[in-house]
Amino acid sequence: MSAAMGSPGGIAAVAERYLRAVVSRGELDAIDELFDPGHVMHHPAMPDLPDGPRGVREMVERQRRVYPDLVFRVDETLQAGDRVAVRGMMGGTGTGSLLGLPPTGRTIMVAAVYWFRFTGSRIAETWVVIDRLQSAMQQGLVVAPDPSATDPGWT
Repeated sequence: MSAAMGSPGGIAAVAERYLRAVVSRGELDAIDELFDPGHVMHHPAMPDLPDGPRGVREMVERQRRVYPDLVFRVDETLQAGDRVAVRGMMGGTGTGSLLGLPPTGRTIMVAAVYWFRFTGSRIAETWVVIDRLQSAMQQGLVVAPDPSATDPGWT
Protein backbone atom coordinates (compact mmCIF):
# COMPACT_ATOMS: atom_id res chain seq x y z
CA MET A 1 0.00 0.00 0.00
CA SER A 2 1.37 3.39 -0.89
CA ALA A 3 -0.36 6.44 0.54
CA ALA A 4 1.68 9.34 -0.83
CA MET A 5 0.14 12.70 -0.05
CA GLY A 6 0.52 15.11 -2.94
CA SER A 7 1.01 14.40 -6.61
CA PRO A 8 1.43 10.78 -7.69
CA GLY A 9 5.04 10.03 -8.39
CA GLY A 10 7.34 12.90 -7.56
CA ILE A 11 9.68 12.57 -4.61
CA ALA A 12 7.65 9.78 -3.00
CA ALA A 13 8.27 7.69 -6.12
CA VAL A 14 12.00 8.49 -5.91
CA ALA A 15 12.10 7.22 -2.30
CA GLU A 16 10.23 4.04 -3.22
CA ARG A 17 12.47 3.52 -6.26
CA TYR A 18 15.53 3.65 -4.01
CA LEU A 19 14.07 1.01 -1.67
CA ARG A 20 12.78 -1.27 -4.41
CA ALA A 21 15.56 -0.97 -7.01
CA VAL A 22 18.69 -0.24 -4.96
CA VAL A 23 18.02 -1.90 -1.59
CA SER A 24 15.87 -4.82 -2.79
CA ARG A 25 17.44 -5.57 -6.16
CA GLY A 26 20.97 -4.22 -5.67
CA GLU A 27 20.80 -1.79 -8.63
CA LEU A 28 23.66 0.34 -7.32
CA ASP A 29 24.01 2.30 -10.58
CA ALA A 30 20.80 4.19 -9.71
CA ILE A 31 22.37 5.73 -6.57
CA ASP A 32 24.13 8.62 -8.36
CA GLU A 33 20.87 9.58 -10.07
CA LEU A 34 18.73 9.42 -6.90
CA PHE A 35 21.03 11.04 -4.32
CA ASP A 36 22.31 14.58 -3.95
CA PRO A 37 26.14 14.88 -4.03
CA GLY A 38 26.07 16.25 -0.46
CA HIS A 39 23.75 13.56 0.89
CA VAL A 40 23.98 12.82 4.63
CA MET A 41 23.11 9.36 6.00
CA HIS A 42 21.90 8.89 9.59
CA HIS A 43 22.17 5.16 10.31
CA PRO A 44 22.85 4.28 13.97
CA ALA A 45 24.43 0.93 13.09
CA MET A 46 26.76 2.53 10.51
CA PRO A 47 27.87 5.93 11.86
CA ASP A 48 31.11 5.82 9.86
CA LEU A 49 29.52 6.11 6.41
CA PRO A 50 30.95 8.90 4.23
CA ASP A 51 28.65 11.63 2.94
CA GLY A 52 27.34 11.64 -0.61
CA PRO A 53 26.25 8.81 -2.88
CA ARG A 54 29.44 6.93 -1.96
CA GLY A 55 28.12 6.44 1.60
CA VAL A 56 24.78 5.15 0.33
CA ARG A 57 26.56 2.69 -1.96
CA GLU A 58 28.78 1.52 0.90
CA MET A 59 25.75 1.03 3.19
CA VAL A 60 23.84 -1.05 0.64
CA GLU A 61 26.94 -3.08 -0.22
CA ARG A 62 27.50 -3.87 3.49
CA GLN A 63 23.85 -4.86 3.95
CA ARG A 64 23.85 -7.08 0.86
CA ARG A 65 27.10 -8.82 1.88
CA VAL A 66 25.29 -10.06 5.00
CA TYR A 67 21.90 -10.54 3.31
CA PRO A 68 22.44 -11.16 -0.44
CA ASP A 69 18.67 -11.60 -0.90
CA LEU A 70 17.86 -8.39 1.03
CA VAL A 71 14.41 -6.99 0.34
CA PHE A 72 12.44 -3.98 1.56
CA ARG A 73 8.66 -4.34 1.36
CA VAL A 74 6.99 -0.94 1.15
CA ASP A 75 3.86 -0.88 3.33
CA GLU A 76 3.16 2.85 3.49
CA THR A 77 4.62 6.05 2.06
CA LEU A 78 3.81 9.51 3.35
CA GLN A 79 4.94 12.83 1.88
CA ALA A 80 4.85 16.30 3.40
CA GLY A 81 6.69 19.09 1.61
CA ASP A 82 10.30 18.01 0.97
CA ARG A 83 10.05 15.00 3.33
CA VAL A 84 9.05 11.41 2.60
CA ALA A 85 8.64 8.63 5.16
CA VAL A 86 8.45 5.00 4.10
CA ARG A 87 7.40 2.27 6.52
CA GLY A 88 7.78 -1.37 5.71
CA MET A 89 9.45 -4.68 6.43
CA MET A 90 13.07 -5.45 5.63
CA GLY A 91 14.86 -8.75 5.64
CA GLY A 92 16.82 -11.51 4.04
CA THR A 93 18.88 -14.60 4.76
CA GLY A 94 22.03 -14.02 6.82
CA THR A 95 24.73 -15.73 4.79
CA GLY A 96 27.50 -13.22 5.55
CA SER A 97 29.34 -12.21 8.71
CA LEU A 98 27.55 -9.61 10.85
CA LEU A 99 29.50 -7.51 13.37
CA GLY A 100 32.30 -10.08 13.33
CA LEU A 101 29.91 -12.96 14.09
CA PRO A 102 29.65 -15.95 11.77
CA PRO A 103 26.67 -16.18 9.40
CA THR A 104 23.51 -17.55 11.00
CA GLY A 105 21.86 -18.82 7.82
CA ARG A 106 18.56 -17.60 9.24
CA THR A 107 15.99 -15.58 7.35
CA ILE A 108 14.76 -12.47 9.12
CA MET A 109 12.02 -9.92 8.43
CA VAL A 110 11.83 -6.85 10.67
CA ALA A 111 10.08 -3.49 10.78
CA ALA A 112 11.99 -0.60 9.22
CA VAL A 113 11.35 3.08 8.55
CA TYR A 114 13.26 5.32 6.15
CA TRP A 115 12.80 9.08 6.43
CA PHE A 116 14.07 11.17 3.51
CA ARG A 117 14.63 14.90 2.98
CA PHE A 118 14.82 16.04 -0.62
CA THR A 119 16.56 18.85 -2.46
CA GLY A 120 14.64 19.11 -5.70
CA SER A 121 14.14 15.57 -6.95
CA ARG A 122 17.19 14.10 -5.19
CA ILE A 123 17.51 12.61 -1.73
CA ALA A 124 19.63 14.98 0.39
CA GLU A 125 19.36 13.32 3.81
CA THR A 126 18.24 9.91 5.08
CA TRP A 127 17.37 8.61 8.55
CA VAL A 128 17.11 4.84 8.98
CA VAL A 129 15.31 3.09 11.86
CA ILE A 130 15.39 -0.72 11.90
CA ASP A 131 14.07 -2.94 14.69
CA ARG A 132 17.51 -4.25 15.63
CA LEU A 133 16.27 -6.15 18.70
CA GLN A 134 13.83 -8.14 16.56
CA SER A 135 16.64 -8.70 14.04
CA ALA A 136 18.99 -10.01 16.74
CA MET A 137 16.26 -12.25 18.19
CA GLN A 138 15.36 -13.71 14.77
CA GLN A 139 19.04 -14.43 14.10
CA GLY A 140 19.40 -16.18 17.45
CA LEU A 141 21.91 -13.60 18.70
CA VAL A 142 19.63 -12.52 21.57
CA VAL A 143 17.28 -14.78 23.48
CA ALA A 144 13.66 -13.70 23.38
CA PRO A 145 12.19 -12.89 26.78
CA ASP A 146 10.21 -15.68 28.41
CA PRO A 147 6.56 -14.55 28.38
CA SER A 148 5.86 -16.71 31.43
CA ALA A 149 8.53 -14.86 33.45
CA THR A 150 7.48 -12.64 36.31
CA ASP A 151 5.77 -9.45 35.15
CA PRO A 152 8.32 -6.60 35.46
CA GLY A 153 5.45 -4.18 36.12
CA TRP A 154 5.43 -2.53 32.69
CA THR A 155 1.79 -3.28 32.06
